Amino acid sequence: MKPPEPEYEEIIVEEPLPPHPGEYYTVYPDGIKYANYEICKDNLCFADNGADKTCWYEWTAVGLYARKYIEERTGNDNIALVGVREGGEVIWKMAAVRQFRCAIPVCAAGFKTSAGKLKFEKPVSAPLKAARPEAKEAERHGKEKKGARAEEEESHMNYNFIAGVDSQAYAPNVMCPVLMLCSVNDPRFDYDRAYDTYLRINPDYIQESGLSYAMNSNSFIDKESIADMYIFLRKFLMGHHVFQPRMVAVDIDVGRQQELLARVMADQEGVVKKFRVYYAEDTVNPVLRTWINAEPIKGGAKNEYSLNVYEGAKTVFVIAAAEYTNGYTSWSNVTVKTISGRFRNMLHRSPLIYSSLLQNDGFISVGLEKKAIGGIILEEGVSAAPENIELDGIKGIYAPDGMMTYRISKPRYAPDDKSILSLDINTVNDANIYITITDLKTHEDYVFTDYLTGGLWQSLKLSACTFKCGRKPLNSFCREAVLTIRAEGLYAVNNIMWL
Repeated sequence: MKPPEPEYEEIIVEEPLPPHPGEYYTVYPDGIKYANYEICKDNLCFADNGADKTCWYEWTAVGLYARKYIEERTGNDNIALVGVREGGEVIWKMAAVRQFRCAIPVCAAGFKTSAGKLKFEKPVSAPLKAARPEAKEAERHGKEKKGARAEEEESHMNYNFIAGVDSQAYAPNVMCPVLMLCSVNDPRFDYDRAYDTYLRINPDYIQESGLSYAMNSNSFIDKESIADMYIFLRKFLMGHHVFQPRMVAVDIDVGRQQELLARVMADQEGVVKKFRVYYAEDTVNPVLRTWINAEPIKGGAKNEYSLNVYEGAKTVFVIAAAEYTNGYTSWSNVTVKTISGRFRNMLHRSPLIYSSLLQNDGFISVGLEKKAIGGIILEEGVSAAPENIELDGIKGIYAPDGMMTYRISKPRYAPDDKSILSLDINTVNDANIYITITDLKTHEDYVFTDYLTGGLWQSLKLSACTFKCGRKPLNSFCREAVLTIRAEGLYAVNNIMWL
C-alpha cells in the first residue's frame, strides 16, 4: 500500500546517527549519564535505585519535552506517538502521563524481565482430542490475564522494574487508543506476550485499540501492518471517519469429519474481503516458529480453515486475520491448543524443506536492514519473502543477500543423526556459494562454501561434517538452528530436503 500524502508533520526525537548506529542525538550530562545508551544498554531491565533513576525515566522526559516543543512552536496539541523497540516502550509511558491522539508502539509490549522465559513452555489447556466432536476453549480474556499475572508473581528478577518501568504496568493508564505493531521471528521481541499487554490497556480505550502482526517477516514490519498504521493515524490523528473492526476471534476445534480446524469470527459490522489463517506446531520458542498458511475446508463454512498438523504434534498455534473492504486488517491473538490423538487431516513428517511447488513458503530474505526505515519498517515495494524466479526452465527462489529458514528446527521437518542435506542450485555465472547452519544456542556459524560453474542446475549432497566453524566440523544437523543460503550474483535454489 502506498502511503497517503502526509497531512501532518513528523518530529524524530531519537534516532541513530548514520554511519554510527550506536550514537544518538541526545547526549545526557554527567548527573544523569546512566541515560546514555552506551552506558545503560546492558542494564535496561533494572531499577535498583527506583524508576526515576533509570534511563527510561529520562527518555520519557525527553519525549514529553518534544511534545512541549511542538505545542509551543505550533500552538497545536494534535499529536500522535510512534516508537520503535525501546522507543516503543517509551511511548507507553508517555501515553500514560499526557493525552495524545493515539500511540503506535512497534515491537514493544513490555515484559522485558521475561526475556528468555517462554510463555507456552508449559501446557496451556486440557488436550483437544480427535475423538471428541466438540470442545470449548476456556474463556480467553480471563485466562490470559490470570496467566500473565501469575507469571509476574513468580518473577524474581526485578520487582521495581516490573512495577515502575515495564510497559504492561503503564497500559492500564494510557489516555489514548493504541495500535501495537508486532513482528514474528524477532529475537528482541516476544510477540506471544503482546496480547497480555493489550488486555491491560485502559478500558476506556481498549475497544479502539488493536494488534497487527507481520507474519514470517524476520523481525521486520511489512506493508500490511504499515497500511493499518496509516488508517489508524487517519482516524485518530487526522479525524477522518474510518471503520475500525474489533479483534478477530479464533476457536480451535474438531470438525464433523474428525479434522482439526480453526473457526474464525470477525466483526459483523464490517464487510470482510478475505480471511488469512496461519498455524504452527510444537514450537514454544516464538523466534523459531514457522507459520504455515491454512487453507479453507472444502465444503465447510467460509470461516473454517484446515489445520494440517503433522502426525505426533502435541500443540498447535493459530493466528488469524480479517481484511476488510476499507483496507484495515484486524487480527486475533496467538491462540494455542494442546491436542492428542489422530485427526483426519494430519500429515506425515516430511523430509522436504522446500520445493518450487511450495512457492516461497518457509524462507525469509536476509540483509533487509538497509531497506528498512529505522532498521525495522520495510520500505515501499520491499518484501521479506524471496523472489520466485525461473532459470533454464526450472523454478526456484532467490534473494539478493541470501535467504534463511527456521524449518530445520521444526519437528515436522527435523533431520536425524544420519541425515544429509540435499539441494539444487543454479548460478547464472561462475560464483561462490555459502550455506550456513547457525546454532541458536551457541550462536556458532557452521559454513559450507564452494565455487560453482554457472549456467546449469547442480545437485549438492552435504553431510554435517562438511560444515565448519573455523576448523571445527558440525557433528550433527539435530539442533535448534537456522539454515541460510547465499550465492554471488543471480541464482535460484530448489528441492531442499533431507536424505
